[in-house]
Amino acid sequence: MSFLATVTAHFNIPAQCRRLGVPLWSCPSFLFLIMGLINVCAILASYYIARQYASPELVILVVLGLSAFLFTVSFTIINAFEQVVLARQREAAKHEELVRIKDQFVFIAAHELRTPVTVIKGYASMALEEGAGAANEKVTKYLKGVEQANERLLQLVEDLLEVARSEAGKIVIRVQPVDIRKPIVATVEELKQLAKKKSISLDYQSPQNLPDVLADEDRVREVAMNLINNAIKYTPSNGHVWVSHEIREKEVVTSVKDDGFGIPKEDQEKLFKKFYRVRTEQTQSIEGTGLGLFIVKELVEKMGGKIWVESEEGKGSTFSFSLPVSTGMG
Repeated sequence: MSFLATVTAHFNIPAQCRRLGVPLWSCPSFLFLIMGLINVCAILASYYIARQYASPELVILVVLGLSAFLFTVSFTIINAFEQVVLARQREAAKHEELVRIKDQFVFIAAHELRTPVTVIKGYASMALEEGAGAANEKVTKYLKGVEQANERLLQLVEDLLEVARSEAGKIVIRVQPVDIRKPIVATVEELKQLAKKKSISLDYQSPQNLPDVLADEDRVREVAMNLINNAIKYTPSNGHVWVSHEIREKEVVTSVKDDGFGIPKEDQEKLFKKFYRVRTEQTQSIEGTGLGLFIVKELVEKMGGKIWVESEEGKGSTFSFSLPVSTGMG
């Protein structure tokens, strides 16, 4: 915006009043202008009276009258500000109530969806296991499609529930000294088969004498599951995924590195926002809810840590999170 446009906008009092949602006589900008004009008039009047009349009583009377008038205008300005503030507070309260209702609706809807989705998953698995021999190839293919679609829906429901809990402050985090290698090893072992299907090498290295961290073991596993699973998903066949730790002063940094597609620079700062997904030619066919990294960030921060990403398009990504070292350990 140019200097002239800025000045014009500043002195466009009617527009400011409309923006604040108050009438002209309650608009602080207008009242300030009036007060400024009154101040100038008061000074000139006092000067004129003092020059024309020698009576100090008259001068004092005029000054007192002007002071009373200025006090009244000042009070009106303060009252106008209070009205604006109250109006803004009412709008904020209304907005907070709408957000609360929305979060409550999402939580209830997701919670109610979880049961039927879980039941469908059970029946689909049962039909595949018991009817594999009897069912023809076409039916089996349809059942597998149902099972896969249901799995994605179940993941979405679980993610929505976790987001709703986080925003309502209901995520339970039990921080205690944890050997971080335990949940990481369990996660790597669980995902090795998935990596093998894509011919991806999944390696885990841990330094000796790694100190315990202050964390919730189950939540660390949840974080690791998301990051390692993502690394496998976004790495092409015959690629590599490395999981490692590094001790930095009073924290342990865990990194998940891959030589996959990489992330464009403009997308990196948005990665941890709700429902955000990177859309490139290589990743557009990869399925996901866009909630995983948001949840991971919430969990890491609630355990007193930080999470960040370093990536170069076409060369891979490294997601790292830090957790504080347990006092007295290492």
